[in-house]
Amino acid sequence: MGTTTATTFARRLREERERAGLSQAAMAERLSGALGSTVDASTVTRMEKGRRSVKIDEAVAIASVLGIELADLVSEEGAAAARRRELGRELERQQGRAEDALREHQQATQAMIDIERQIESLGSPEA
Repeated sequence: MGTTTATTFARRLREERERAGLSQAAMAERLSGALGSTVDASTVTRMEKGRRSVKIDEAVAIASVLGIELADLVSEEGAAAARRRELGRELERQQGRAEDALREHQQATQAMIDIERQIESLGSPEA
């Protein structure tokens, strides 16, 4: 028999919370802030075990807190899709770093050329 959406949501919530490096208490604290109402760690535990239904506003807030799309929490393909997006963001970050490093290298090379020219213009030291 297939997995229900609620079961998938519960499992994916735990997986994504752990991937984000959040404890259930930290998740509850962030979720409380996002919802504007108190959510405690035991509520997160019950959600992850499928023992508590999740309201749509809670599901949206959970996805927001975890930095993922809501669809990633209800889809079996959610983990792969979330990982692809995460890797895509990391790739963009590394490309930016490489571009910054290239600009810095070019500036340093030009500075070295300028220094060498200044040294040459001073002529050779007399003994």
